[in-house]
Amino acid sequence: GLNGKMGFIDKTDSVVIPLMYDWADFFIEGLAKVRLNYKWGYIDKTGKVVIPLKYDFAHEFPNGLIRVTINGKSGFIDQAGNELVPVKYSVDKAIQKLNKFLNKNGLMLAITNGKLGIVDQNRGRLYSDKIFLR
Repeated sequence: GLNGKMGFIDKTDSVVIPLMYDWADFFIEGLAKVRLNYKWGYIDKTGKVVIPLKYDFAHEFPNGLIRVTINGKSGFIDQAGNELVPVKYSVDKAIQKLNKFLNKNGLMLAITNGKLGIVDQNRGRLYSDKIFLR
C-alpha cells in the first residue's frame, strides 16, 4: 500500500483500482474483500462496490456464501449481497439457520476436524472443508 492505503495494480504496475482502502484481500471468484473506516464489503475487478462496506466482519464460506457481522450479530449473504440469513443472530444460531436454508437445496453443513464444510446430501460430495468455525 501507499500511505497506509491499499488498492490494485496490474502486471504493468498501472493502478487499476485506486489505493483508497485500509485493507484489501485477494480476488476470489471475481470479488475482493475490502475494508474502509473499519467496515468490510466487496468490490469487483473494476473497483465497483458489489456488497456495501457496512459489515464489522465478513468471512467467506464455500459456494459463494459469506458470513457477515454487524454489532456482534451474524447472518449470511450471497455474492450479490442478498441476505440469506438475517444479520441478527449469534454465530451458532446463524449457522443453524444457514443449515436449514441449505437443507432445502439438498446441501448440509458438516464439521470435520474443527472445520466447517458443505456436503451435497444426494451425492455425498464435500464441497469444502477449509473453513474454520471461528
